[in-house]
Amino acid sequence: MKSGDIIKIGPYDVKLSFADNLRDENDKELYGIIHHTQDEIEINTKSSVEKQKVSILHEVMHGIDVTYQIGLSEEQTEVLATGIYQVLKDNDLLNKEKWEITAP
Repeated sequence: MKSGDIIKIGPYDVKLSFADNLRDENDKELYGIIHHTQDEIEINTKSSVEKQKVSILHEVMHGIDVTYQIGLSEEQTEVLATGIYQVLKDNDLLNKEKWEITAP
């Protein structure tokens, strides 16, 4: 994925961008953040590529949570994002070809 890519979350087109030094209003370093009102996900490039990938999924989970009013806590979001990413990675399901289904 690259900066400017669009991730569809429900009816919304959310733009992906990357920042070199992503921080919150208290100057705490962040791996990623979703700006719901701006339909944007920002990912910190200072973290490893693997952490950036997990962070994208984490922020998408926040987007799903807000869009569908699920009510996940930050801890639940982190566990789900990390767990889902690990299953996808360990089973080579991040490869688009793996998602192609062909009837026998």
